[in-house]
Amino acid sequence: MDDERTKQSLVLVGSSSGIHIVDAQSGAIFRYLIGKGGATSLYSWLGCMVAAGESRGGVTLWDARVNESVAHFSTNSPNAKRSVFAVDGAARVLALAGDAGMVHLYDIAARKEIVKKKICPTDVKAMSFSPKMRLLLAADVQRWDPTTCRFVARGTDRLLRLYRLDDTDSEAS
Repeated sequence: MDDERTKQSLVLVGSSSGIHIVDAQSGAIFRYLIGKGGATSLYSWLGCMVAAGESRGGVTLWDARVNESVAHFSTNSPNAKRSVFAVDGAARVLALAGDAGMVHLYDIAARKEIVKKKICPTDVKAMSFSPKMRLLLAADVQRWDPTTCRFVARGTDRLLRLYRLDDTDSEAS
């Protein structure tokens, strides 16, 4: 992560108790963000915002400039083992995997759920938005297989469309 204000290169390190933000040149801890569920995966944008996936299945958003969490997103799943999430390139939408193949999309600015849809028969193991933010790649296996790949697209009509290589368009609102 690059701090846009100071032009400092920073490294994010997740731990069981929070996030260490380390100066890449000196190795000194720049900031420590304490979280309840630890940090199993991290994503940053704008040089100050950090999304931290928790071991309990939620995602906490942090503003590294003020050392405070600014939002928390959760599927309220009692069976969550870890957080699988993705943030689109414009940092407007957060996709969070829930139980049994459910994916929840959240509006980051409004801090509310947009839509949810079951897209896989089992738990989602990996997700990623396309660079143009129109497609969400989701996988329910550890290894990618082109015959079982699924793509989810959200249109301006607020519908999620699920695409697989072997079928046609499915919709949910």
